[in-house]
This record gives sequence, structure tokens and C-alpha cells, in this order.
Amino acid sequence: MKTLTYTVTTIITLLAIMIALSTSTTTDQTVSYDESSGTLSVVIFGGSGDLAKKKTFPSLFALYRTQMIPSDVVLIGYGRRDIPLDLFRHQVTERINAVGMEDILEEFKTRIFYFKGGYDAENCKKLATMLEELESEVKSNEKHNRLFYLALPPSVFVSSAAAIKEGALSKNGWNRIIVEKPFGVDTESSKKLSEGLSIWPEEDIYRIDHYLGKEMVQNIIPLRFSNTLFSKIWDRDHIESVKIVFEENIGTAGRGGYFDKSGIIRDVMQNHLIQILALVAMDEPAALEAEEIRNEKVKVLEKIPPILLKETILGQYTAALDGSYPAYTDDDTVPDASKTATYCELTAHIKNDRWEGVPFVLKAAKGVNEKKVEVVIQFKQDSKLYPNSAGNQLVLKIQPDMKIAYKMNNKQPGISEEITNVELNYLYDNLSSSTHIPDAYERLILDAIQANTNSFVRADELDAAWKIFTPLLHEIEETGATPEMYAFGTEGVEQ
Repeated sequence: MKTLTYTVTTIITLLAIMIALSTSTTTDQTVSYDESSGTLSVVIFGGSGDLAKKKTFPSLFALYRTQMIPSDVVLIGYGRRDIPLDLFRHQVTERINAVGMEDILEEFKTRIFYFKGGYDAENCKKLATMLEELESEVKSNEKHNRLFYLALPPSVFVSSAAAIKEGALSKNGWNRIIVEKPFGVDTESSKKLSEGLSIWPEEDIYRIDHYLGKEMVQNIIPLRFSNTLFSKIWDRDHIESVKIVFEENIGTAGRGGYFDKSGIIRDVMQNHLIQILALVAMDEPAALEAEEIRNEKVKVLEKIPPILLKETILGQYTAALDGSYPAYTDDDTVPDASKTATYCELTAHIKNDRWEGVPFVLKAAKGVNEKKVEVVIQFKQDSKLYPNSAGNQLVLKIQPDMKIAYKMNNKQPGISEEITNVELNYLYDNLSSSTHIPDAYERLILDAIQANTNSFVRADELDAAWKIFTPLLHEIEETGATPEMYAFGTEGVEQ
């Protein structure tokens, strides 16, 4: 019996190691910026805003200190306010954790500049003059490559993109543009936005959904297609259900006004969760090339019929039971009678040979008792010898505490013949401290610089995603659907 127990334990350990080795990713193989391709300038429109301070500049610093971008990079914050350069440099770097790297941070600050102006063609022409002067100081008679990052409200995406196109493009290098979500509020508005941006070549537009840059989401394709254990059983014959969960134990305080105009479906489900679903459900691409992968994502999204309200649970949090947190509608920026959902659970169905009959449950919630984002693949249990044993389960924990967990059945160690469920874990927290896992924005900005469109949303992909949710959103708005109430800090809507 000891020998048997030792053998089973050894097999489990080896299997865990195999999964870990075949799915782990590393940034060590990332190719640094090829300075022979020319200079690099990054212009951040909305440069004094929250996103720029919290994500964009800290991510650029991470790329700078790891030498993924050149030491003479030109970084320009573009804003409408009059801000002295020294103050601006302080504002966009004060949140950076640079302990032990203070000298590098000071060097980084010298590469940051500020341009004040409206988002119009005339000001973009002035911006071009500033860029040419700074770029010539770096290297004259070179190609000058420019990345324009629109950290702006969607209402000015198109006009800003047109102004850049007319006035600020490099004449002898590449030009690319990053656009932040939201990409519209429904199918029609998204189409108009895509049409407005079509003055830019599609291959130069980088629609950023930061969840596609998260390490575990990046790992879905390697996990699926490099492991025979999974690739051969990834279908309706072997999988009972798929659940994709986004939960936050915080409310909307501080952004209630913005959130009330979008709601949990637009804010989380139509972008983050449906993108994860596409990666989980798509067929194997012909090659690991961006267009091949995005083609397969579009194909599977087009096979999902519009979601119905009758298959949807909507909720909104009220005050915490102990009074420690106010209700959603207690926010001064939220209307008292708001019916905006802070909780949604729905089921998507994929009408193709691989997934027919398998429910894909999507759940997004704010103000619940747990913070987590995960994908749960529940496999069918069809054992004739052990009919009461649990089905195998694969869990991809995206945040916090990233891990891959595979739940399988095993004999209870000892004299007992009972079957017990054991869990094989690959914990990212156990990685060597020398392994650098980049922030999602860090990875995606680098991808845009390197012209890797794999983790960005293509126009037809965006259209397919909106077609799944637009009828539901319109039905909710037209019927005035009332969300069920749940107390802040609980599990959410009772079912």
C-alpha cells in the first residue's frame, strides 16, 4: 500500500511539473527595441489624466528600465491644461515604485516632455514640429517612428485620430495608434467609431483591452494547444460547462457617474469576459500568427446567438449589512432611481460542432464578498466504475494570486478504498524572483511598438462581440428591467 501511495503521489507531482513547464511563459525571450529601425516617440493624448498616471507612464518606465525601449525615447504627454514641465514629470512618475532604481527614474524623467493644446489638426501640426526637434536631437537623418496613445474619452477618438493623421505623422517611419475602450455602447455606435477610425489602416490601429495582456490570459493558447492532455478533450463530448467569473469586493465609489452610463455588461462582460471566452472556445489556428488567431476568435464569436434577457440575472448592491459601505445609489453621482446593474450572470451558447449544448456561464459582479477573476472548465464524469466521483476540473486563476489548478480523483491514501478529489497546483507566486511578469499595459504597449497585433481587438471581432450583447442591452433599457438587490459584501444575487 505504501508503494501504491508513493507511485500515485509521484505521478501527480510529475503531471503538475509537466503542466507547469509546458504552460509557463517568460519575457526573457522578448526582443528589445531594434534601434537600427529608427528613433521612437510615444505621444500620450490625455497625458495628465488618471490612466496616464496610473498605467501608461509606469508601464513605459518598466519598459525603459528593462531596456525594451531605447534610452533616448521621446515621451510626450499631450493635454489641454497648462502644466509646468517639472510638475508634469513629477505627476506622471510619483506613483512609480522605483526603490533601488532612483537613478534610472531620474534618467527616465528627462525623456518626458509636455505639449499643451486642443485635439485638432493645427495643434497636431505644432506637435509635429516639437517631435521633429526632439527626434533630431536624438538622431538626425534617421527614420522616426511614432506611437500615439489615445487615453481619451470615446467622444474625441475619431476627431483626435483625424487630427493626428492630418498633422502629426512621421514622414519617414511607422505611425501607430492605440485606442482605449470603450469602443462604443452598442453595435451601431461601435460601427460608427470603426468607420471614423478607418482613415487609419487597420493594421496600424491597436484597440486595447488590457485583460488580453494579463499573463494567465496570454497563457490560454499555449495551455490548450501544447498539452495533449487538454487539446484532445476540449469539446462537448468531454466538457460539461465553462464558467468565466469576474468579481470585485469593492464598489463603484469614485467612478459611479461613469459606471452608471455603462453598467456591468458594457464595462466588463462585452469586452474582458467575451475576449476570454473567445480564447477558451476558438478552434486551433493554422499558425501562431496574429491574423490567424484573430480569425479563429471572430469565427467562434459569430457562432454565439444574441443573449436573451430571460437567460440573464441582473443585480444591484445595496448598503452593507453592517452599514460599513453605502448602496450603489447612495453615490452622489448616481441617480437615486438608477436601475443600472452592478451584477450580471448570463449563459452564452456556441452553435458549432465543438460546443453545441455546452453552457458558457459569464458572471460579473461588483460589491461582493470576494475578489477574483477565473475560468472554470468542468469536465464530464462518465466513469462506470466510479459513478459517484467528481468530474475533473481545470481552473485558471487570472487574479489575484495567479495559478493553474487541475482537480482530479485519487484513492484516499491508506487502507480506505474511498475516492477523493485532489488538486494539482501551479502557483505563479512560487516563480523565481528573477522571473519578470509584466503588467498588462506594459506588455501591450511593447506589443504595439513591435507591431504584434495578437492581443488587440480587430474591427470585425469588435462587431461580432457587440452583436452578442446589443439586443440584450436594448431590451434592458426598453423594458426598464429592474435588478434584484443584494447587500454589499455578500455573494450577490441569491439563486
